[in-house]
Amino acid sequence: MIKTLKLVVVGGLAAMAVAGMTAMARAPRADACTTTTCPVGTQPAQPTTSTMPVLSPAPSVFVVKPDLVVDLTGYGSVNPGGTCSATVVLHNKGLEKATPVALRLLTTAGTLAEIQGYDGLTCAPLSPTAATCRLLTLGAGVDAKAIVKVTAPKTVAPGQQATFSVVAVADPDDLVDESNEGNNSAIKSVYYGPTM
Repeated sequence: MIKTLKLVVVGGLAAMAVAGMTAMARAPRADACTTTTCPVGTQPAQPTTSTMPVLSPAPSVFVVKPDLVVDLTGYGSVNPGGTCSATVVLHNKGLEKATPVALRLLTTAGTLAEIQGYDGLTCAPLSPTAATCRLLTLGAGVDAKAIVKVTAPKTVAPGQQATFSVVAVADPDDLVDESNEGNNSAIKSVYYGPTM
């Protein structure tokens, strides 16, 4: 009697399993419905790599700007009251044109005797010790230059050696948005002292 009961239970389970498999085989496929309409007993199809949208990464932002750089060459030493000259070269090392362009020239002693601009630079004195050169536009990779003459002070205290500085500053009013704002100036010291 007990054995028969076990067989009945085992047989019942087997019958239920077979019936369940048959029901599953007759059920609609999961990918045959959408999220809005599905037959009872089915689930919406899950997205696969073939059905998911491909998202491209956002492009890198590369900002192109000008970069004004100043080189100041010349000077060194001069006798008291003597005149020395130097060349100031204004480079645009950036990848975009710079506009408007200004170049400020200063001396800490003596006077600016003469300033001559080239490559479109127009120079004018602001005071005996300062001048500004201007240019409407300086293209990417383009240079402009100016020749500056400075007259040293005429007197030096007895037994003293003296120096003064000549300074060139690009974009002194900070009107040009540059990729590097830290390379806009150059300075040269000039020795003047007892007659050499």
